[in-house]
Amino acid sequence: EVRGLTWMPCKTPTDLLQCFQKGRNNLVYAETKMNKASSRSHAVFQIKVAKRPRASDAAAAKKGAKKVEMKAVFGKLTVVDLAASERIK
Repeated sequence: EVRGLTWMPCKTPTDLLQCFQKGRNNLVYAETKMNKASSRSHAVFQIKVAKRPRASDAAAAKKGAKKVEMKAVFGKLTVVDLAASERIK
């Protein structure tokens, strides 16, 4: 678990983009000698996806079968943006 983490359920691609933009708005930027817009905070964006069969598909399959299996598939994508560390060498 990550301290300060917020989970937001998204049902549509628009919901997902709004969550991503909300997270980007919380980043802190500051000017350094090497970069005028350097990120000064870390960011972690995780997308969890679940794929389940529709209940109507299961009902249709059930008519010809004795047993219906309801399998779900899960996935997780993690995007990490680490705060910059510019150094002159």
